[in-house]
Amino acid sequence: MGPAAESMVIGQGPAGRGYPVFGGGRPGVPARRGVVACRVGVDRVRLLTGSARAGRRTTSPGAADFRGRRRKLRHDGGVQTPQQVQTIGRELIAALVEKARSAPRGRVHHNFHASPEENPNRFLNVMTAGAYIAPHRHREPPKAEALVVLEGEVALFTFDGQGAVEAVHRIGPAAGVWGVDVAPGAWHTLAVMSAHAVCYEVKPGPYDAATDKEFAPWAPREGDPAAPEYLRLLVERATRTGSE
Repeated sequence: MGPAAESMVIGQGPAGRGYPVFGGGRPGVPARRGVVACRVGVDRVRLLTGSARAGRRTTSPGAADFRGRRRKLRHDGGVQTPQQVQTIGRELIAALVEKARSAPRGRVHHNFHASPEENPNRFLNVMTAGAYIAPHRHREPPKAEALVVLEGEVALFTFDGQGAVEAVHRIGPAAGVWGVDVAPGAWHTLAVMSAHAVCYEVKPGPYDAATDKEFAPWAPREGDPAAPEYLRLLVERATRTGSE
């Protein structure tokens, strides 16, 4: 593989730990002053403090602004949780797989961001075997790209500037590697190694189709008659060598 900064692999590790919210909140029970809400944004973390003594509450100067935002919080079992949550479950995935199977390109997106201008962009990329994604990079503007495979298996290829394969990563639950983080400017593509694959992807916004991708001049574009054979050779290499 090329420079270590080009891609980071998300694989097995120690069990994850949660992030508790400390402080009071049970009716009638005095509580010490503590953290009662935490909002994590793309560019900031804001902690709000307060007192949960009966009938009285004091907040930090930023609390009024926090309460006024569109995303309101509800109290549920002593934990502050967002009211608007989008879930990723069996029914959604099954419906998207069916759509991908009948789609002309063999793949579909399901966006979780409300508009292309939102930052970051978050979406499901559901692909079937034979779907072709032309090698590309995100350089101008520079954008990193994170991908986690929820179902199935894909191979991620990175290339040098002349189109030679630098590395292959088999990604999916069965491969023991669940995701990758690709650095801005790295030439890359995906190939589906199972009947279908469901990927959760995150990229910086806003999205502009005119500037989002720079396609490689040394590889066929989507729709080119040479694309199926090029994809077949990539799949063959990943099948033969696995991750390299």
